[in-house]
Amino acid sequence: MTTANQEPGRQCRPHGERERTVRTAFAATGAGLDDLVAPRFGECPFFLILDRGTSSLQAVRSPDTHNHGAGMLSAQLMEERRVGTVIAGDCGPYAANLLDAAGIKVVCGIRGTVREAVNRLASRGTVFINTLSRQRQRG
Repeated sequence: MTTANQEPGRQCRPHGERERTVRTAFAATGAGLDDLVAPRFGECPFFLILDRGTSSLQAVRSPDTHNHGAGMLSAQLMEERRVGTVIAGDCGPYAANLLDAAGIKVVCGIRGTVREAVNRLASRGTVFINTLSRQRQRG
């Protein structure tokens, strides 16, 4: 179905979809750019959310990471914050499945500071390493 302002054969993007694609969350050990990318998505103390559309960076405290289900709570937070991509050292399978079901890309294997990861993202886009789903398809 097309509208008067839409070309035939061209799909409309759902409301907010563009907003989601420009937000990247970095699992971080602290609230600053010079803190490290956290080794585990569900156990990180902070998420740094970069909005590439506005060039803003927001530090968000992670849900309680000491309880069972921390990955699930963090995945829900990413969906609530309309994040399109999550970057972490690693991500457990349950959280990865929840993120995937929400349409959120997961990029694992990142080491170093958040600043270094942001610079790699800026220079190469979001495809600067294999995503978790690609790694699982191969192995």
